[in-house]
Amino acid sequence: MRRIDQIKNEITDLTDRRTRRWRELGQGEPATETIAELTARIDELWDELRSTRVVAVHGSRDDIRRRADRERRMEIELARLTVAEVAAEAA
Repeated sequence: MRRIDQIKNEITDLTDRRTRRWRELGQGEPATETIAELTARIDELWDELRSTRVVAVHGSRDDIRRRADRERRMEIELARLTVAEVAAEAA
């Protein structure tokens, strides 16, 4: 997985290229690469950046899944203990 700053740099570079393409097209110059191609790649990079940030903050999918499983087991155990306590008080 690439670093956040690397992805941001590529987004900046492609955005600059896309801006230049718009200017070139406005001046009637021939197309070397399409704006749609650049925009598609920029969108992919934004997705990659979001995913990288999530992993940096919350860990990998496996880490998140393990924490969620652990939390769910604790909730089940708490519910079981609470039911047992209520039953003991009623007896």
